[in-house]
Amino acid sequence: MKKPFKNLIKIGKIIEPRGLKGEVRIVVFAGEAPWAKVIKSVTLKDSQNETHTQEFKVKSIGAPESGGKKITLKLEGVDDRTSAEKLKSFEVFTSAEFFQSKQGENIYLGEILGFTLVTGTQKVGTVVGFETNAAQDLLVVQLSDELAKEVSAIENVLVPLVKDFLVHIDYEKKTIQMALPEGLFEVNRAF
Repeated sequence: MKKPFKNLIKIGKIIEPRGLKGEVRIVVFAGEAPWAKVIKSVTLKDSQNETHTQEFKVKSIGAPESGGKKITLKLEGVDDRTSAEKLKSFEVFTSAEFFQSKQGENIYLGEILGFTLVTGTQKVGTVVGFETNAAQDLLVVQLSDELAKEVSAIENVLVPLVKDFLVHIDYEKKTIQMALPEGLFEVNRAF
């Protein structure tokens, strides 16, 4: 069953089957997974075949493992290890409705997708995606035309989303104000 991805958020990727009864282990893309307690279904997308998607009801969710980085799911209709093995490397999506933070809570990255990143009075660019490394989440920012000319030939930069750099997020104006260290864009150019 195909489903549009407009209102879905990628939450992880299936890394392996677990056990003999069709459970799958996913690596979670965020450090925490409070959504794991409330999701009722997931949509899987084959990373090798973009048009192959399938929705599954979630029968059960195991306790987080590896410090919350992995979770085991039991999906309806996946009843043995062979079926679970076929889902290895599939990307896992769920409804965006579970990713709306309340005031005072940590934000979900998807909430700031499309926001404009500003440092001082300079528009850096638009948040177009996210990556992560062992230490922090990274914003993938498509540089403004003006800044792209200054930095020469870089289209996107990775910006660490850390408290030390974050000044303010304005949800009404859809802007993120950050105090970025000098040389950050030059470091990106090296990669």
